Amino acid sequence: MILATGDYSGDANMLHYYCPETDGVMAIFSSRDINNAAANTGDGHKMGMWIGAAMERTPHAPMVHNMGSAAMGNTPFLWVNTKGERFMNESVPGQQQEDQVEQQPGKICWQIWDGNWRDQIPMMPAEHGCCCYVLPDGAINDGTVNNTLTHKDNYAFQEQIDDAIAAGDERRGCVSIVAG
Repeated sequence: MILATGDYSGDANMLHYYCPETDGVMAIFSSRDINNAAANTGDGHKMGMWIGAAMERTPHAPMVHNMGSAAMGNTPFLWVNTKGERFMNESVPGQQQEDQVEQQPGKICWQIWDGNWRDQIPMMPAEHGCCCYVLPDGAINDGTVNNTLTHKDNYAFQEQIDDAIAAGDERRGCVSIVAG
């Protein structure tokens, strides 16, 4: 018999035990319920094991692909590691990109773009997690676009970049390096 049930990404102990390769990787989804309690805590898995079922210990398949965790998403601008070295072909899908990021020192990398990003983004491939659209300054807040977008990483706009840099949001790979 096979039991198919949810996931356990909200349970740090289960995640560490079944997917230790995810240790230190930023969680992409908040996995919180309406009361702000951790969700996706493996309850279905645990119930099965409590009544005697066995959970396969073979490698589990964690969903750790990069979905635009940098200010410009997965857009193929230059990516470098903490040694300042380019370490991949940036024009790859999110899973392959994440695989490369996880091999870098501290699992940290930086995405670098120049002052011509507004002209460059329309020439980039429209891929999952990439910035595909450039919004005019102020558009995200002035009512000209839907500001409840669930995939804001698909849109590049100056306020997003400025806010991330001002906040020192290193988690999103934001650095103030602008050439030209």
